[in-house]
Amino acid sequence: MIMSKEVLFEVEDNIGIITINRPNENNAFSKSMLAKWLQYLKTVKEDDSIKAMILTGKGKVFCTGGSIKEMANGELSGWKMKKFLTDFVHKIALEMKTLYKPTLAAINGYAIGAGLDMALMCDFRIAVENAVFGESYIKLGLVAGDGGCFLLPRIIGVPRALELLLTSRFIGSDTALDWGLINLIVPDNEKLLSESIKFLKNITQFPDEAVKLMKQLVYNSLNENFEEHLSKVSSHMGMLSQRDEFYNNAKKLLKKISS
Repeated sequence: MIMSKEVLFEVEDNIGIITINRPNENNAFSKSMLAKWLQYLKTVKEDDSIKAMILTGKGKVFCTGGSIKEMANGELSGWKMKKFLTDFVHKIALEMKTLYKPTLAAINGYAIGAGLDMALMCDFRIAVENAVFGESYIKLGLVAGDGGCFLLPRIIGVPRALELLLTSRFIGSDTALDWGLINLIVPDNEKLLSESIKFLKNITQFPDEAVKLMKQLVYNSLNENFEEHLSKVSSHMGMLSQRDEFYNNAKKLLKKISS
């Protein structure tokens, strides 16, 4: 069992909530924090009672990614940097890729560099009004190390992704909403978690298997042709149409239409 108070975990309304808890370090990464984070992701994936996941941060910062202090003093350079990414950060990215339950980043403040990349790994993003978003790698002479170059253009398009990645421009919540980077703005941190749960409950009210397969179909469609997509759709439809949920919901819908 990995012991760490740097990441907190709770379940509310069948939604797993992972909270980065290093506010005094701007919620920057540590190895123990990332290991615990990965463990909680596996819990969300494997526990059938958990229907969705929220990722958020404690304090006024969502996450600032890698520790600038460790980079500056040489603790993260060369092979050490590659090993840190491969053994810790990228394991979270790969776990998120196969987590077919809905995921949401509740962004409570600054989401910078790898912190923004972690938010991009989620399906949805909700932010407070004063949140700030930026890809700061280029200032350090680095590339986006945690999937930003892959995820950002797929979410906001290539020109705007390149603008953030190559200029290190920071944007606020209004611009992020306009660009499609986030789904919703809430006034402050007091309402952030409740609004995030409310958002996800609009999804978790529906049959689990259909939700998970719908998510898979959307992401898989980015890397396959239309024929492959339709073949999968027909298989999933055939399987789902045999479930009791389909029959019961179809009868309810028919009754509503007929009344």
